[in-house]
Amino acid sequence: MADPARPRRSLRIAILSRDPANPSTRRLGLVALARGHEARVVDPHACTLHLGGERPRIEVAGEPLEAQDAVIPRVGPHSQAGVLAVLRLLEQAGTFPVNPAAAIALARDKLASLQLLAAAGIPVVPTVVPAGPDDVPRLVEELGGPPVVLKIASGAQGRGVVLAESLAAARSILEGFAACGHRVLLQPRLPVDGDVRLLVVGERTVAAMRRVVPPGDFRANLHRGGTAEAFHPDPELATLAARAAGLLGLRLAGVDVLLGPDGPLVLEVNASPGLEGIEAASGVNVAGAVVRWLEDRLAGEDDPPVNASQGPV
Repeated sequence: MADPARPRRSLRIAILSRDPANPSTRRLGLVALARGHEARVVDPHACTLHLGGERPRIEVAGEPLEAQDAVIPRVGPHSQAGVLAVLRLLEQAGTFPVNPAAAIALARDKLASLQLLAAAGIPVVPTVVPAGPDDVPRLVEELGGPPVVLKIASGAQGRGVVLAESLAAARSILEGFAACGHRVLLQPRLPVDGDVRLLVVGERTVAAMRRVVPPGDFRANLHRGGTAEAFHPDPELATLAARAAGLLGLRLAGVDVLLGPDGPLVLEVNASPGLEGIEAASGVNVAGAVVRWLEDRLAGEDDPPVNASQGPV
């Protein structure tokens, strides 16, 4: 195995992000620079895309974007379309994506991703998709009665997720989402006070944390005030998370799991997980694991080792 402190060659790494000051974006950039690479934050909204001709190209603020070896996309809840358009063009130009555009789009579609995971035998949280408000009483009963959770298919960071304490509330919420053109997922409110976020890099789970629901809420997202603590998954759970990410085509993913009385249930897979909270809770250098994995992958190792337990770069 190569010395993790000595990368084989310097890489040009683009980080697609609208916010250079975002903690995860900054962390990835600083780690890449510390390991001798060129790291550039590229705002997808500042990009001009040139299609056709001999080869696709991108300009940033009017200047050509030089060829990049790798790209790490950071897709926020409001910037998916712009990021994916730039990412697809970078892929067409031969840049290696940590997460391909197609995989990110699939992961952001909660319904499509849950369908794929369930079909592959991954245990997922029971989910039904109502045809309309008239379906609500029957489906809520099927899920064990209220309270139930309603989600729009494309939400992120806890947005578009609502707890309905009664049948009437569930019907009203569904009608509101449907009026805005959203397809809605209906899930039971399981008797747990949080979830587990497992961070997958490459084909391995490298870090995990348990997220606790804040008082007065039911969502464990750190953006919503949840708190995090270290969590050490058993090998079966770590493998489950890595398999779920791999099925969606993701090489960097946060896999959210509920630990129910009958075993783990995958809640969703996040294609752009935050690093700050899980690094603080777990003590694992996740950003370092991502950059080292890129080094090994671009050096031609099919299944590179991830040295995530090493300290800060």
